[in-house]
Amino acid sequence: MKAKNSMIAYNTETGEVRVGPWPDKTQWSRPFPAATGACYLDRHKHPAQWKMMVFIDAIHLIVREKIDPMTVHNALLAIDEYVDGCADDMPGIKR
Repeated sequence: MKAKNSMIAYNTETGEVRVGPWPDKTQWSRPFPAATGACYLDRHKHPAQWKMMVFIDAIHLIVREKIDPMTVHNALLAIDEYVDGCADDMPGIKR
């Protein structure tokens, strides 16, 4: 899914990260206390920066929120721009 249409929901207590559609019309993110991604409307003003923002989100989740790097990586594999920015030999990358 495209970054402009995806929200990254997470729970720092459980370390769970999930990517789903934004806007969240089905309330899939309701169990999560925090979110980032397309739900930040300022990001939509700079469409050329979506790939960079996905990687910044990844770093924030790993370093600031202390969520396991592989958990973050595996969740973000659902976002096209994240996969596009990863090397071909990274786990989970299928081209």
